[in-house]
Amino acid sequence: MAMPAVSVVVCTRNRAAHLQKCLASLLNQSFKPKEIIIVDDASDEKDFVKAMNSVTGSFKSQATHANIIYLRNKRRQGVTKSRNLGIAASSGEIIAFIDDDGYAHRHWLRNLARHYKNKSIAGVGGPVVESKRAAGINRNWRARITPAGDISHNYRIRYAKDALLMKASPVKFLMGGNMSFRRDALIKLHGFDTRFKGNAYREETDMCLRVSKKGKIIFEPNAIAYHNTAKHGGTRDISTMTCFLYWYFRNTVILFL
Repeated sequence: MAMPAVSVVVCTRNRAAHLQKCLASLLNQSFKPKEIIIVDDASDEKDFVKAMNSVTGSFKSQATHANIIYLRNKRRQGVTKSRNLGIAASSGEIIAFIDDDGYAHRHWLRNLARHYKNKSIAGVGGPVVESKRAAGINRNWRARITPAGDISHNYRIRYAKDALLMKASPVKFLMGGNMSFRRDALIKLHGFDTRFKGNAYREETDMCLRVSKKGKIIFEPNAIAYHNTAKHGGTRDISTMTCFLYWYFRNTVILFL
């Protein structure tokens, strides 16, 4: 059975330099994406649009097997609405998501897509190597999958080699910076819930809980993404700790309600 076509959606804001590295990793995939959809959440960084046009223009000449689509919100919408805009513009059977300050291992898409040959699979994701936050990750809780299907370290690992200690397994949810779903499932569910605002905490958890009613969600340890934590920008509002905690608790309450 042939591998399904994959659209990759990258939501970004004021991170042209990081996005360039992300795009390079996507165009260098051993299994090429059908298209790469960049959703710019109304960046206001000086000359950002000019920089983006330069970045996408330079890559378009290389993208012989992947179409690069650049969309821009007229005003700031946040990550959930930006993701939904990307979904609406996509045409692949599978939609994969990666952070704008992240980048993918060369076999990332191949290891995600191969699971979708099984029609019962509705979502697949993998671990995230925290290239700038490794010191804060406790090696004692890496790679442990609980009987309930949760991964105790929230999918973050210190080094790519740590993924060798993990096993593919059905799980309840995936990490937002490394997840993929069948497009038809996302369309039927009307995309991500836009009530998850601010830092959008819990938006991916909510989506996974809803997708899991359409089919199985698989954690694939060999589908590795890296997170090069940016000091500024992004589609999530985490400008202050007070702001972060407000949205953290607000969105958690919405999830449980």
